[in-house]
Amino acid sequence: METLDGWGYITAGFSFLVLGMIVFAHAWYMFIATFTVGVLSSVLALIHDLLLVVILLELFRTIINFLKTHVITLEPLRLDEFSRLGPPPPIPRTLPKRFFTSICWISASMCW
Repeated sequence: METLDGWGYITAGFSFLVLGMIVFAHAWYMFIATFTVGVLSSVLALIHDLLLVVILLELFRTIINFLKTHVITLEPLRLDEFSRLGPPPPIPRTLPKRFFTSICWISASMCW
């Protein structure tokens, strides 16, 4: 049963690796193919797909580490690294008004 369990983890890890490579190649192909249609939508789609690749590779890495040590090691994002930066600077009270005014001007200029 131990061997069968190990083979299950090996096939799952290999599947995550192959799927990650396929999604990576497809993401860049679609980015190049749709770049001239819309830059922003192409970039956002590429970021979305690359984040999926990162998730798949993290699953692959977790399975490989489990097969090496037989201990599941989950490493969450360390938020204490960000806490050293301190609190964010205060937002000026005029910023939301300036933001919405600029959005209105941009949208009005696109309609003309």
